[in-house]
Amino acid sequence: MNLNAGNPLSCAEHPQVVQVVLLLLGGGGWEKRQTPQVSVGGFVVHKAPSTQHQQVGSSTPCPSLHPQPGRGAALILPPAPLSLSLPRGDLEVTYPQLGDVGCSYIPQCHQYRWRLSREWGSPRVRYPRADKSKKYVLMLVDPDAPSRADPRNRFWRHWLLADVRGTDLRTGDLKGRVLTDYVRPTPPPRSGYHRYQLRLYEQPAGQHIALGPEELLSLGAWAMESFVERFRLGSPVASTQFLTKHHED
Repeated sequence: MNLNAGNPLSCAEHPQVVQVVLLLLGGGGWEKRQTPQVSVGGFVVHKAPSTQHQQVGSSTPCPSLHPQPGRGAALILPPAPLSLSLPRGDLEVTYPQLGDVGCSYIPQCHQYRWRLSREWGSPRVRYPRADKSKKYVLMLVDPDAPSRADPRNRFWRHWLLADVRGTDLRTGDLKGRVLTDYVRPTPPPRSGYHRYQLRLYEQPAGQHIALGPEELLSLGAWAMESFVERFRLGSPVASTQFLTKHHED
């Protein structure tokens, strides 16, 4: 099931106030609207005009991805961090059964959150626009560790690859040099939703990318910006994120 069916959503058309609700209307077709908003647990949430709607990632059953007369399904996003513009490019992040999770909440139904944190391995990452002649650096980080209200361990490093060939990115069969083994997203209980951000950088020609001795000691409180600056990686050529929380919350 692809929660981002047809890729109808842009997470950060307005990076400072991402207040977009995506509605699957009974008349058919996706539509983007500005809607009334309320604050819930630190997130800005929209009131969908449909009287029957479900938030992707709630404890309710998964919403239908096909139009149903008189009903609508809502995908509601929190504000994006001011320093980021997500998504960028066409980065595809695919987990089993869920499809491309970019710019989506991981739903509770079918134990998807439990499987993400306990069962599934690294996602299939594909970037169709990759230059076949170049290499890339890919990272997966959590800026909300241990919680979005208290991100004292930002950034938590969940995955870091260097020397990823453009030809492999085009197919999604990554064979880069592993600097940090994949660590499953495991938000602590009662810490709310965490953003898991994937960033893809073009690796400068001839540049040897490596973590320093202090960086190897811990995954948490990683100075990601310093790492990017140290190796002159610049801005991501592609990026996206998905959101999940502890599977029992």
